[in-house]
Amino acid sequence: MAIMLIGTFYNDFTLTIGICIFLNCAVWPHVARLHSKLSAERVGAEYINLYMDALLYGIWCAATGFQIWVVFALLIVNSLNSLILGGIKRYYISTLVLVLGGALGGGFLGFEFVEQSPLVTKVVAAASVYLYCCNVGFFNRKYSAQIKRSRDKMQEQNQALIEAKVKAEHASKAKSEFLANMSHEIRTPMNGILGALQIIEQEPLNNESKHLVSKAIYSADSLLTVINDILDFSKIEAHRLVLEVTPFSIKEAVESVVADLSVEAQKKAISLTVNLEKDLNLGWLGDSVRIRQILLNLVSNAVKFTESGGIHITVKSVKYEHQSALCIVVTDTGIGMDEKTQKSIFNRFEQADSSTTRKYGGTGLGLAISDSLVKLMGGVVELESEIGKGTRVCVTLPLKQATLTDQKEGANTESVPNFDNVNILIAEDNDINQLVIKKMLEKTGAKLDLVGNGKLAVRAFETSTYDLVLMDIQMPEMDGVEAFSIIHQINAAVPVVALTANVMPQDIEHYKNLGFANHIGKPVSMNAMYKTLTHILKR
Repeated sequence: MAIMLIGTFYNDFTLTIGICIFLNCAVWPHVARLHSKLSAERVGAEYINLYMDALLYGIWCAATGFQIWVVFALLIVNSLNSLILGGIKRYYISTLVLVLGGALGGGFLGFEFVEQSPLVTKVVAAASVYLYCCNVGFFNRKYSAQIKRSRDKMQEQNQALIEAKVKAEHASKAKSEFLANMSHEIRTPMNGILGALQIIEQEPLNNESKHLVSKAIYSADSLLTVINDILDFSKIEAHRLVLEVTPFSIKEAVESVVADLSVEAQKKAISLTVNLEKDLNLGWLGDSVRIRQILLNLVSNAVKFTESGGIHITVKSVKYEHQSALCIVVTDTGIGMDEKTQKSIFNRFEQADSSTTRKYGGTGLGLAISDSLVKLMGGVVELESEIGKGTRVCVTLPLKQATLTDQKEGANTESVPNFDNVNILIAEDNDINQLVIKKMLEKTGAKLDLVGNGKLAVRAFETSTYDLVLMDIQMPEMDGVEAFSIIHQINAAVPVVALTANVMPQDIEHYKNLGFANHIGKPVSMNAMYKTLTHILKR
């Protein structure tokens, strides 16, 4: 711009035109590209420079007496500058600023209109139009190529995202299938172990044998807890865990947890006490199984890390975010933890350090699962701890209160039911599981027929009369679902119970939708099976 002003000052039109052509064709494209790069980092400053240039262009037009060739040249420069750096919106604004500069130069600064040669006007006008077209064509080609490259790159990125999404979905599906298969393959032998131990426990044994069986059952249950923790956390991560909302008694939930852990607390000579505050409402609406799981994880963790003193559980009703809430506080006098550990203790697979795992055991999943379940319920977990003094964990769950109907309290064990004159068909391909289920049901007095696959189950059902069918799902020759379909067509009135290690929520829902009367998961709890079969046969 300074060179153009010099040309105008010396009134050398040829020099000025030459400079304009040189700037537009040789210099300006490179300056524009550099300017564009800089403007990406200094957008506000570049817009100010853009408007200042436009204002000076207008004043310059007035200073040269509004000579047509100057106006054309500056309009071209301003237009390109605005369109490249600012877009359409900035183009209009800078054009208005240019007009404003001309008005200021002509009106306030006193520059007057200068009459120019018609020939010069025509030549310069034509040259200006030509230069304008050349510049527009140059930048159109340049930026069209850039747009095409950007579009192609965007399409490649979109395709990569689509492929990544498909891979992620396949990976998620494979993960779910793996978890389901792993669950089935582990639970099937676990059913034989726990079932056999439960049967042996019912036999008359000396004190030493009873002690050994009790230890074996406890160890098997601990292994099953680890398996369930891994599966639960995987379901939470995959957003496939569904919470149930039913009335439950918080008093019963706390008492059952204390009953489960009291033996371990007694072995360590530590106290395990409970305080249900006076204003506590005993009935609540929520997922009682998951709430009990949260409480069990917190209290078992406290028992594990407490060597002396004790654990105290406080349960009370509170207000949380203007609604009723259940507050559970677990306080222990255990080893405690530092601030760094407190920040990571709810992370999956993490404990204080490797020595903690070696000394106390565990997967480090219990608290992570509890924290995830609390968040899933819309609640919050608060932790306070000090090394050597103990830990306090407060769980607040926003739940609705409920009125409980009269419920039987007392022993958790289910008495052996009387199934005399009840014919039961059992379809199970695993010999050990056949033996376990047979021993469990022999105590009831039921008449039992056992077969090893679905095809034999259908054949037996066609030739005999049964009051109930226990059907394994994964069997050779014909699986349980296909066998159930045929049996259901023969006599839909006979209830068929899915007896399987497939215990994922979607599996249970699937079997119920197919028409199975109920679902009994493996490992089979003898008391749970008695309760389920009694309920079905009483219909």
